Amino acid sequence: PRAQKAQRKAKGDSGIIDGENAYVGPWAQFEGDTTGQTCGPTAEQLAEYEERIAQADTVDAAQSGKRSKTKGVTSYAAGQDERTLFHGQSERDYQGRTYMHVPSDLQRDVSDQTCYAPKRLIKEWKAHANGVSAIRFIPHSGHLLLSSGMDGLVKLFDTHASLKQQRTYIGHAKAVRDVSFAPNGETFVSSSYDTFSKIWDTETGACKQRLSASGAVPYVARFHPDDENTVLVGQSDKKIVQWDLRAGEIVQEYNQHLGAINSLTFFDANRRFISTSDDKSMRVWEFGIPVVIKLVADPAMHSVPAVALHPNQKWLAGQSMDNRIVVYSAGERIKPHRRKEFKGHLTAGFACQPAFATDGSMVASGDAEGNVWCWDWQSTRVVTKWRAHDKVAICTAWHPCEPSRVATCS
Repeated sequence: PRAQKAQRKAKGDSGIIDGENAYVGPWAQFEGDTTGQTCGPTAEQLAEYEERIAQADTVDAAQSGKRSKTKGVTSYAAGQDERTLFHGQSERDYQGRTYMHVPSDLQRDVSDQTCYAPKRLIKEWKAHANGVSAIRFIPHSGHLLLSSGMDGLVKLFDTHASLKQQRTYIGHAKAVRDVSFAPNGETFVSSSYDTFSKIWDTETGACKQRLSASGAVPYVARFHPDDENTVLVGQSDKKIVQWDLRAGEIVQEYNQHLGAINSLTFFDANRRFISTSDDKSMRVWEFGIPVVIKLVADPAMHSVPAVALHPNQKWLAGQSMDNRIVVYSAGERIKPHRRKEFKGHLTAGFACQPAFATDGSMVASGDAEGNVWCWDWQSTRVVTKWRAHDKVAICTAWHPCEPSRVATCS
């Protein structure tokens, strides 16, 4: 004890409050004791560190291109990570037209057409090294088909004349979960597990913009049907973010879900949209207003990972995880149609995307065994079923102009 007392520092001068020899009284520390002292870099070291960080940010901004940040949100202009491959002989024909030109022999008025179930295989593409996650026909004409793969690639195919692959879009570091065309088909958005949604030029293959919000994985992305400069992105962090592509920033955030977002579907003349989530609920929103106007949830309800809108805009069909396709009205009141549901297929555990025939007479869906089912919309009876793939048929798309042409992927 005496030796310890001898090591204690002086009490200091009671007339000095702060600084050297300041009064500490009985609270004086022992020699060599660092308790209460600040450990870390000096002011000079901290200033040097901040200067180096500022220089690194400047270099990063120069390499990545134009960038804007808002609340953890990053919007990048196209960088050097994206590239494209054209697979045809020439990008333009003798009249200077690209594959974006709608064929003149394609009948685009389908108001008087009657759809029938497909009967034979027309073409099969084996383009992705791993599974295919989604397929989308180009709006209005359907002469091009877009596919996203688990190999991180997006590919474009001609479905009318040559039936050949046209272009590959390369730019994602991980699997691509979803793709969606803009209303005019000139651009599309791809969403990947690398936390980026990318806006691509369909014709040239150039990446126009990269979107990422707080490091969340974008599970689904949809253009507003009336505005190709507005994109809704449903994310793994339970949020739906609304991007303005002209400003390159988020202008609205919808965040009342309790689980990851699975699907986004516009309806009611595109004034409203419905979102589904892992929280086993469906929520209806007024576009641009982040307040839920209708919550569809029930203790017996299963998750609905995929939704399709009927061509008459009055019904929504959702792929339920209890091996059913459930139907909801899409009017002023969103309520289930208890007497109309489609059964027979096995989809539990897979987000199989259903599709409607262009005349609304049938609904089609793949299942976990690789089969594709077609049901009659009125009677809900099975019209036909055929074996399309060896593994799960994850997405089905009905051609917008050809009455009996359906695309599936696995």
